[in-house]
Amino acid sequence: MHTLIISPIARDDLKKIYQYGTLNWGKARASRYIDHLKAQVWSLTEHPERGIERDELLSTTRSITIESHVIFYRTKNQQLEVIRVLHARQDPQRHIK
Repeated sequence: MHTLIISPIARDDLKKIYQYGTLNWGKARASRYIDHLKAQVWSLTEHPERGIERDELLSTTRSITIESHVIFYRTKNQQLEVIRVLHARQDPQRHIK
């Protein structure tokens, strides 16, 4: 199992997803959605190979689509770092550097 690290910008992504969900669908639904995203992130610590390789973005980067969002992450030295959590319509080339 890998240790989970969530980058500050990925934390901000999750916060914005929750805020958007609260405004559009209410707190209960937004909370369920964020909890689902977080559960999927935690599951990656046990099975990081689930995501697809995305070396075109950054070396050793992977991504996995969860409903309307894509989680971008990488592993190194038994650590799984979540880099970004973007909406599926967002261009990762613009948001991942």
